[in-house]
Amino acid sequence: VKRMTVLEIAPAFYLFEKAKKHFEQAKQFTKATEVTALALTKLDGTAKGGVVIGISDQFKIPVKYIGIGEGIEDLQLFNKEAFVDSLFQE
Repeated sequence: VKRMTVLEIAPAFYLFEKAKKHFEQAKQFTKATEVTALALTKLDGTAKGGVVIGISDQFKIPVKYIGIGEGIEDLQLFNKEAFVDSLFQE
């Protein structure tokens, strides 16, 4: 069984300031440990989570999970095609 270290990215409506915060969080977290996956959470609100694309690209860490609610049962495997489509929906 391979151990996975997952960094949670919770998007917010105020994109620019929050994006800077998320990039810094990812930078510090990857310095401290080997991050093997990203989890994009709190997608049940108005935020779309586009910041995760840049973090995944810059740090070369795949997105594995998305959370669309409050509970563990709301954690799903990440589907990149569905995610990209959702970024362009109104």
